Amino acid sequence: MTAGSRWTPGPRRPWPGPRGRAVPVALSSTPITPSVPVTPTPDPRPSPAPDYRTPADLFDAFAAAFAAGDVDRIAACYTAPAYVVTNARTVAFATRTEVVDGFATALAQYRTSGLTSLGYEMHSETLLGSDLIEVTIRWSHRGQAATAVADSYRYLLRRVGGSLRIHVAVVMDDLAVPDPAHSVGEEPETS
Repeated sequence: MTAGSRWTPGPRRPWPGPRGRAVPVALSSTPITPSVPVTPTPDPRPSPAPDYRTPADLFDAFAAAFAAGDVDRIAACYTAPAYVVTNARTVAFATRTEVVDGFATALAQYRTSGLTSLGYEMHSETLLGSDLIEVTIRWSHRGQAATAVADSYRYLLRRVGGSLRIHVAVVMDDLAVPDPAHSVGEEPETS
């Protein structure tokens, strides 16, 4: 080509295929062991964090993840650090990995006892600030167990990046859970 001239494609010719011949490769029956540990490469595009706009969105996702046995999705419902408080102790989860590990253990215990799914009732929801909400939840565990197990928790939810996450979970005694069928100060009916 000369300066100032335009290139134009020539006539189309069929592609002749790869140059050279394909040589069959004999597979060895001896496994190949790498000399150094192989670690998986992280996905360069991490999946976006789930978006929980309301407490119901958050706890629906938590219940679905529990039923599926997906500890990664359960951990996505929490901030780091996160705290679980009981009468006996407080457990702090400094990282998301610690939340995953903690729920893997708890989920295994639930599965061993025959509990496979969750339902919940939200008893109260209090806005504490622009990014903090306190919620009282009564969980109903269901599964192969002869009797259903119920737990009550008070949660402090924190809005992180516009999405709610569990920051503190307080395990409550059954006596501390408000009964929605009775007003405060009203005596329950006895039979």
